[in-house]
Amino acid sequence: MAADMEQAVVTLAKVNAALRETRDYANAELGTMNRLFNAQIDLENAIRTYVQRHEEWVAAANKISEEVRAALKRIGPGNNPHDITPEWFWDECEWELALRVCDLQEPAGYDRYIAIVPLKNGRRLELGIMPLPSHQEWALRFYLLSNYRGIPDILIKGELPEVKRQLDALLEINTPEIPKSEKW
Repeated sequence: MAADMEQAVVTLAKVNAALRETRDYANAELGTMNRLFNAQIDLENAIRTYVQRHEEWVAAANKISEEVRAALKRIGPGNNPHDITPEWFWDECEWELALRVCDLQEPAGYDRYIAIVPLKNGRRLELGIMPLPSHQEWALRFYLLSNYRGIPDILIKGELPEVKRQLDALLEINTPEIPKSEKW
């Protein structure tokens, strides 16, 4: 009888060890499943945010008249009378990132520019406050001659590369790369 009892204790110990091992494996698998589920939720949220931003941009772009849209297609960083390579620069006076442009069908030089304006809650950032690289709220602003009146600011949610991408799509050109800087 003692041998049977000893055998039962050994068997019970083996069963308990097997149960612990199974429980540990199940917990590890459950952790993996939770991580996959959370990654799926994060991906769905990222897609939803992208679609929402795209819809907002399309809505803003649709506010621009066809006449203005046609005029914007003539804008580009070219016809430079001073042989200066067009590039983005930080305008300390207006507190915005600016690109000098010209009407490619006119002989005049750089008398206009397009700006990427950092915003906070729909308003321009205060002077002296630099946007962080992760800044997410911007406006495209067009400082052009009178024949370009009626171009509304285009509000864009996203980081600076997304803003440049949308500007390039609107103008149907590749604007110069925005330089990496400690300022933004």
